[in-house]
Amino acid sequence: MAFTDLANYDILDLLLTSTYSDDEKGRYIVDYMDAFAGYMGEIVADRLSIDDAEAMKKLLADAGVTPEKIEQFYRDRIPHFDTYLLLAVLQFKKSFLLDYYRSMLEATTKQKDPSISLWVKIVAAAEEDKWDVVSHLAKHIQEKFYHHIPQSTI
Repeated sequence: MAFTDLANYDILDLLLTSTYSDDEKGRYIVDYMDAFAGYMGEIVADRLSIDDAEAMKKLLADAGVTPEKIEQFYRDRIPHFDTYLLLAVLQFKKSFLLDYYRSMLEATTKQKDPSISLWVKIVAAAEEDKWDVVSHLAKHIQEKFYHHIPQSTI
């Protein structure tokens, strides 16, 4: 599998949330989107000149600004914007998942949880962009060990 194959997998499935309530899933989505917005703000800002940044401030101050106008602003200034955006999304998604998987590995190791070996495999597979393996292992953890996952770390 390749890095770009990560786009084929739902973030909530990879975060092992299938048994969560809609409210719990919603909190994950909000946390993810907040972190993603900050990430995108940083990496896009790095691609803009000082003049572009000033123009963006003016654009955002306009009460009639639309998301389409903001998107067009970026498209006009960032070459190959769609490709850049897709790669940024995938890089963030992988980073977010790896942070989660590593924290679960740490938590299960401290608790001497029987799912440790699967978390080791998930971290290794995610690092190697083997998302089919990650997905399979995540499903296995949910089916066999879900009751062992410490909720405070999720």
